[in-house]
Amino acid sequence: MPVLGLGIAPNPLVPDETKKTATIEAVEVGCPHCDIATIHISEEALGEGINEVLAHGMIESREELFITSKLWCADAHPHLVLPALKRRLTSFRPHGCTGSHGSVPKTCKGNFTCKKLAELLAFATIPPPVNQMVQPDHLLRWPYEQGIAVVAKSLNKERMKQNLGIFSRELSHEDHEKICTITQGRMCTGLDHTSQAYSNS
Repeated sequence: MPVLGLGIAPNPLVPDETKKTATIEAVEVGCPHCDIATIHISEEALGEGINEVLAHGMIESREELFITSKLWCADAHPHLVLPALKRRLTSFRPHGCTGSHGSVPKTCKGNFTCKKLAELLAFATIPPPVNQMVQPDHLLRWPYEQGIAVVAKSLNKERMKQNLGIFSRELSHEDHEKICTITQGRMCTGLDHTSQAYSNS
């Protein structure tokens, strides 16, 4: 999995053409990992961008790209998971591609706290290989040095190039000490996406 990815989650929303262009430019600058989500309404634009990349021979096959999406919280029920994942594939599948052997994506990603991840791993027969962590763009190098894959949201080609610069610089011991003093907090508590019963459990 490429350790640096492009997040196509503009806020406020932008036209699909802008998201499609960002997808193409990400491949151009050497960032083959794209991260999307249903709530960001970016899946179809990503698929169109990938179609254009393939049509212009910028890559030889879809296998050169690594794409991650998310299971929407309302679909997190045993009977809804597979249909939801298949809808995700349909939304952003490039023409002529069938995903992972014509079925669901080969990578599943979660966004869990350590406690919830431990609960999941206690019974999961196929553990999620990726757990997402949101990180401000200006601190990209730090999680990379911790062995964490990073997704940076940007629709600007020059900024994408700058983000790739994390591979050519290194943080000093002093940098690490300063970063460790930064107060951590939740940007989104998720309460508006959680049932009252679960919130109280």
